[in-house]
Amino acid sequence: MRAKLVRLGAVALGACVLVVSPLALAQGRAPGAADQGGSNDDKTARKPDAKSEAPVLAFTQSAFGVHESGVGAQATGGGFGTSAGVVEPLYGGQVYGSPTDKLLLLGSAERTLKGEFAPSASVAYRILGSHQDGYALSALGRFKTEGFDEVGGEVETGALFAWTGSKLHLDANAIVGFGLEEEGKKAEGEGGAEGEVDGELKLRFGYDVAAWIRVGLDGQVRARLNGEALAAGGRTWDAAGGPQVLLGSGQYYLAMTGGPSTMGVEGSGVGYFGMAAAGGILP
Repeated sequence: MRAKLVRLGAVALGACVLVVSPLALAQGRAPGAADQGGSNDDKTARKPDAKSEAPVLAFTQSAFGVHESGVGAQATGGGFGTSAGVVEPLYGGQVYGSPTDKLLLLGSAERTLKGEFAPSASVAYRILGSHQDGYALSALGRFKTEGFDEVGGEVETGALFAWTGSKLHLDANAIVGFGLEEEGKKAEGEGGAEGEVDGELKLRFGYDVAAWIRVGLDGQVRARLNGEALAAGGRTWDAAGGPQVLLGSGQYYLAMTGGPSTMGVEGSGVGYFGMAAAGGILP
């Protein structure tokens, strides 16, 4: 079973690469991107600000990453609510940095909808593109101490794609998560998470209204691909997403996102969420 799951993850990641790569290569450099033969002054002048380098504002992760040797931190707060008036607070933080131009390391910790504190660590490696090219394709690997399958651990792998024009910005993620078996439960005969697999599709769109403000959408859909564990309400899927406003100047940024959600909602109803993220990136 373990080998079968590994093969499934490899196939999913390969399919993402095959689908996204032609789009990136066909798009080429976005309007206004620096020419490969441009001067160093031109490339420095076009260096992206924190709005375009922040990895995760709400759900979707950017494939561009942070400039080489850049480090950043972000704090997040908000909550998920239901029509019955039940609100689960959401808060946490993340730190990230790029020791090399193509590699992004990210560590985070947040309060989940089950009231648990869940750290995670991820690595993203940019395979194609850059900010100067106007597009990027990255491979993602992540370990989470608490996953969608409601067990103690999950390993995720996937593909991240990003495209940017003079004012338009698009980020898309395709991710597959594999539940890890909990040895304690196995020993007690309670069963583990081995064989649990979920998939996630995430999308973020933004438009620069002005140099300091970007408006758009950010959201995700998660679905059970294998296993018996279910999301709240007995669903095999859940989703959340809505409008996003991103403010930024230089190395600092503030993002606000909110909208409908089925995450943590019992029954067939639809709830809501709202969150704010503030952070900064140092040279």
